[in-house]
Amino acid sequence: MNETLAAHPDIMGLEISAASAGKECTTIASDEELGIGEKCDRDEYDVMKTNKPLADDTEEHGKKFFNVNVPLHDANGKAMAVVGVDFKPNPTQTAAQATERAEQIAKEIEAKVPSKEKLYEPVK
Repeated sequence: MNETLAAHPDIMGLEISAASAGKECTTIASDEELGIGEKCDRDEYDVMKTNKPLADDTEEHGKKFFNVNVPLHDANGKAMAVVGVDFKPNPTQTAAQATERAEQIAKEIEAKVPSKEKLYEPVK
């Protein structure tokens, strides 16, 4: 998480959500410690079900930004989780640009985490 956030100064929030065998979908990694263990919301379930990204135009504290959820794939191309990226407010950013950026970030994570088993390994 920290490595990805440091490499992308345009990100203000990052999380990974997944469902392990027989369990509900929850946040398994987050830049906010309090977010870990939270149940997935509808957007995350939709991305898991459709295997397609979803960008939301969000507003908090009077600032608009994009929250983008994209599927995270294993080395065989099978969806294994969802990466949620909150981008810092940028008035010129479009939903398509935010989605493309989030997909690039997901590919970087996929290179480091090639399997669902790796997702659940403790951070060293």
